[in-house]
Amino acid sequence: PQDGQPAAMGWAPAPGGLAASFQPEPHAPRGRGRAAPAAPPTMSQEELRSKWEQVRARNSDVKDQLKVLQADMKKSYTDSIKDAGGRAGLSVVHGAEEALEMQGLERDAAKLGQEVRKELKAPPKKLLSDLERMFK
Repeated sequence: PQDGQPAAMGWAPAPGGLAASFQPEPHAPRGRGRAAPAAPPTMSQEELRSKWEQVRARNSDVKDQLKVLQADMKKSYTDSIKDAGGRAGLSVVHGAEEALEMQGLERDAAKLGQEVRKELKAPPKKLLSDLERMFK
């Protein structure tokens, strides 16, 4: 819109025309509300060298701490794997023992069934006499 006309189609009239709305504002903060960064303090070569030596020493300490941490984590992981493997092994052994126990029970039940069939094939007088002997 022209100066003095109402806003239309998303344009808002600005004092001084459209060109004035694209001019930087003198009181606006610099770069997202931040002031210009201050220049770093100047250091002598000796101070700079000393600072880098301190950084390298700290870096060496951190590397040593990381080595210890990695060794501890590896040991902990290895121990947990061994423990889990041991528990799994015990579970397998327990399962095998139960299976063997069930096989033994099945074998005993089959023997008992065979003996009962033998006894039932005997004449009833023999069964009654055997029962009579048991309860006397």
